[in-house]
Amino acid sequence: MARPRYALAKQTADELLIKAGVRGPAVDVAWLATAVCGAQLREVPFDGDMDGVLIREPGQQPIIGVNDRSKTDQRKRFTIAHEIGHLLLHSSPYHVDTKIHLRDAVSSLAESVEEIEANQFASNLLAPDWMLKTSVAERAGMDMEELASALADAYNVSLHSMTLRLAKYLKYNL
Repeated sequence: MARPRYALAKQTADELLIKAGVRGPAVDVAWLATAVCGAQLREVPFDGDMDGVLIREPGQQPIIGVNDRSKTDQRKRFTIAHEIGHLLLHSSPYHVDTKIHLRDAVSSLAESVEEIEANQFASNLLAPDWMLKTSVAERAGMDMEELASALADAYNVSLHSMTLRLAKYLKYNL
């Protein structure tokens, strides 16, 4: 089995943010998907646990579908970021088959390399290291619980997601 390309996922997220001129949180993933990546974004009611889908057909504009029944705005934002990850990391200019990536409960289990990479991309797109560096410095003196809560609000991500992202960031950057 191939190994996830963590560095590529992070680099690709950073490059997209730089290309788009994004300077701080919260990242407007819907705008990135449509204006910068050229995808159509559609909110549709999916049945079951499916959160999102990426549909690519040769010669057609990619479509990112997001479950309009998602429980939170933060979940929708992560799903859009995840699908942008698939769009940028898992395509080839010569790819001719229809390719569909579903974002569902299995995605969060991180059992496939492509899902791991898309999750890594999404995490880095929504809260990149260079933004966290500034945000953490601006909130020096806060305890971890306060910091995670403040950053979750600022970045418009779930507290759980920010806690995980912040722990990883601090592990490698302190």
